[in-house]
Amino acid sequence: MKDMNGYYDFSGQKFGYPLSLSINGFSQNVFTRQSSLELSYVLCGEYEAVTEQFSTIVHKEELILIAPYEMHLLRKRRGKDDGKILTIHIDFDRMPESMTGEVKGQFYSGVFNSQKNPSVYFPLKRKIGSL
Repeated sequence: MKDMNGYYDFSGQKFGYPLSLSINGFSQNVFTRQSSLELSYVLCGEYEAVTEQFSTIVHKEELILIAPYEMHLLRKRRGKDDGKILTIHIDFDRMPESMTGEVKGQFYSGVFNSQKNPSVYFPLKRKIGSL
């Protein structure tokens, strides 16, 4: 679905699917925690990411991975109104455990880019592109 402000959303979770994808310029104002793995790619602008483990600025073309059940906030950086972000949620609670195994504790949150961690960044970026 697309609205007049360039917001795209396929919320498969509304229909019982384990995957949702959106492109928008959102800004969270409260901390959230969900059972899904959240993968966000900054298309333009800058975002502030705050988790239980770290607080950092996420720049254009960087990826942030938020582990399931981790309290977090992801918002446009103050004074930067041009932010757009692609976000994918993979909800393991909507999959049989026989497919996923134990998920809790298997992922860690972090920011990835082409210079600091290319071995993680490029495969994730390619996978996002194929979606």
